[in-house]
Amino acid sequence: MPAAKPKPVATTTTRKAPSPKAKATSVASGAGSRAQALLDAHVAWWQDRLTDDAALEAWMRAELDRILADAAKLKLKEAVSAAQVRGVAKRYAVDLDLKGGIPELVSNVANALYASPAHDKTKVVDVLPEAHFIDMLDKSLELESLRGDLVRGIASTPIFTAFASDLLYNGIRDYVATQSEAAQRIPGASSMMKLGKSVLSRARPDLEQSVEQGLRRYISRTVEATAHQSAELLIKRLDNRTLRGMALEIWQGLKHAPVGHFKREIRQLDLEEFFVLGYAYWGDLRKSKYFVALLDAGIDSFYSQYGGETLTTLLDDLGITPDMMIDEGMRFAPPVIKLLAKKKMLEPTIRRQLADFYASPAVAEILGG
Repeated sequence: MPAAKPKPVATTTTRKAPSPKAKATSVASGAGSRAQALLDAHVAWWQDRLTDDAALEAWMRAELDRILADAAKLKLKEAVSAAQVRGVAKRYAVDLDLKGGIPELVSNVANALYASPAHDKTKVVDVLPEAHFIDMLDKSLELESLRGDLVRGIASTPIFTAFASDLLYNGIRDYVATQSEAAQRIPGASSMMKLGKSVLSRARPDLEQSVEQGLRRYISRTVEATAHQSAELLIKRLDNRTLRGMALEIWQGLKHAPVGHFKREIRQLDLEEFFVLGYAYWGDLRKSKYFVALLDAGIDSFYSQYGGETLTTLLDDLGITPDMMIDEGMRFAPPVIKLLAKKKMLEPTIRRQLADFYASPAVAEILGG
């Protein structure tokens, strides 16, 4: 009996289990592709929203409403302290090193303003309405104490003394000359005067010069002694009614003149030189302790009034409304966005803001899990 053939042994192919490292790589690869897809979708979503003016405005309005609602819960001093504002003001108003381009720019702007044809087309009354001129005039006339101090100060200066002395001396000399001419009309008087003058000249050659110097000294002493009295007399004469009438008379002659009328006395070179002087003065003033003290006092005063108020109250008092903010946002944002899109810069800009998030371990863990 033939031997039975052995039964074939069943064989099974056993697959090698993947290593944990390979499994993690596979999961990470899948998560990475999903993260990339989400990033691309997110970038496209923002591009669509930003390039659609209607969608952009709707988004801005919704966000602004939420921001203002939050701002109504925040006080100014909680958001920004007075010390922080003082630091910023000092940085830019005092410590900032102004480069040469800034004064050159301002100088060019000043020259352009000086050369503007609008000066010859605009009357003084168009720039300063008569009602405002009268209000400012009346307010100036109320400063009687200041006006009195100015007159007294001017009357006590050597310049005023010299001016008044010369005025009186010339008046006396002209009066004497006039009387001498009248006396010469008397028969024989002219000969007697010439004889007397000849005798005096031989006796005292410097008599005429001495008399002139003595008269000048006497007049100068007299003016100095009566300066205060003269000032009080001038203040009394220049009362509010008189000064107002003088000012209105001058105004009537100037109000219909072109603004360019005043430009004739100031050349363009004068304007540039005044700017250079003013810029140099500002450079020294802003470094002084006096300016810093005034700057700090102004900021402290502002915070004493608004530090405890909400941010929305501050905006309301400044007259800044939500519609104004939206209008300005829509005025500038769409043209800039369109320019970035045209230059192929919008998509990279958005992607830079989002890419790090979608490449983060947190996103990889969420998508991988």
